[in-house]
Amino acid sequence: MRDYTYGAELLVLYLASTMKKNIFAGLLCAVAVLSVNVWSQTRRHDEIMKDVNATYEKLKKSLDAQKDKEAFEDAAKLQKLFKEVEDFWTPFDTKDAIEAARRAQNSFAALSRSVQVNNFQQAVMTYNTAAQFCRDCHSVHRIQAADKSYLIKP
Repeated sequence: MRDYTYGAELLVLYLASTMKKNIFAGLLCAVAVLSVNVWSQTRRHDEIMKDVNATYEKLKKSLDAQKDKEAFEDAAKLQKLFKEVEDFWTPFDTKDAIEAARRAQNSFAALSRSVQVNNFQQAVMTYNTAAQFCRDCHSVHRIQAADKSYLIKP
């Protein structure tokens, strides 16, 4: 009669080793995917703000010239940018900044609706109201450094 215990022990050791490698590889992949996902979702705050500023100025020109298509596109872009701003502040749990970003999104959605029906007077009023959300957030969360650049304060 043959003794298969040694062979069985080798098989168990092999399976355990393989399982450990698979679990480690799985965990490593999960961490990599999460890291890439988080990194790709949030841009630097200053990059977002530069886009906001440029688009906000472009929107003003579109409104002044009563260019409905351009104004609509600019307002839609600002909605997306302020969603990015909201996403930026969310991990910090900075409620006032998150709320300001949400209100700005709602303002630019309303501005889009006004432009769609060619109500540029209402659109300009909404544009001016949206600026207050920017000022409120900047007054609390933006600090000017000695080199005239800005830092954020969560």
